[in-house]
Amino acid sequence: MSLINFSTTTTGSIPSIMTGQTAVAAQGGISIPRNVLYFQVSTAAPGTAVTLPASAYIGQSYSIRNDGANGISVFPHSGGQINGLGLNNAYAFADVIATFIAVSSTQWHIVNVT
Repeated sequence: MSLINFSTTTTGSIPSIMTGQTAVAAQGGISIPRNVLYFQVSTAAPGTAVTLPASAYIGQSYSIRNDGANGISVFPHSGGQINGLGLNNAYAFADVIATFIAVSSTQWHIVNVT
């Protein structure tokens, strides 16, 4: 795991990227920290996942890159929703970068998949 800081904000929170992460098996298993704006998964066994931050800033975007051999699921924090997938349901993807934006304290939208 590496953590690279790329700037400092006026609130003292440092936006960061995390690389070399391993996806784990369920919602809440590995939760992306609120200040990590780019999260790269390098190891993904079948059926593994990451979870979006529970206390995200409204309007903040988070990019998740999956370089693992298998697809991963991205869950909202407990009680949240991604697009219209339903409460606590995951968005699954493989071998791409997906960007999620917090539009409220419980709602996420996928704004880009590359």
